[in-house]
Amino acid sequence: MRAVLGLLDRLWLLACVLAAGCLPGFILQYRQRMLGRLDQVSQDLAPWRQIAERYHQGSLPDLIAHHRASADATFMAEAEAIELMVKSEASLQAVVDALQGSLLQQALGLVQYAHWADVQAVWSIYQPTFSLDPEGLAFALLLGALLWFLPVAVIGIGRRLQRRRRATADAAGN
Repeated sequence: MRAVLGLLDRLWLLACVLAAGCLPGFILQYRQRMLGRLDQVSQDLAPWRQIAERYHQGSLPDLIAHHRASADATFMAEAEAIELMVKSEASLQAVVDALQGSLLQQALGLVQYAHWADVQAVWSIYQPTFSLDPEGLAFALLLGALLWFLPVAVIGIGRRLQRRRRATADAAGN
């Protein structure tokens, strides 16, 4: 029985390391998707930026305010659309910025700034890759070991608490 548990433990460790090693590839594919979305919204805003340059000293907020101040319902709707694109661009830029730096910073950025609909879209087409560069290997080993250790620690703590309860119950029964 001990040998089987030991084998399962090692298989769990291997699975954790392999899963952690695939995370850099996922981050790369997610970053590419977000860069594509950022490029698209920037292209969509380009004509509005040109109008803002000509008539509002380059200020998109002034252009939006001008559209909002109009009595024309179409202009007011355009103001909302432009503002939505500006907010989307800022949000996407924050995600792209968060996915720069070291692999650890990228992983933390993914967790902190993820657009979950895009995460799901990337996951649905994700092709697992295992990073073999030194940073990717170190990341896989460290994160894999951490993922492996968490359930091991929880089980160990549970066993200790169970032993203490038994010892307390035995002491109270005597």
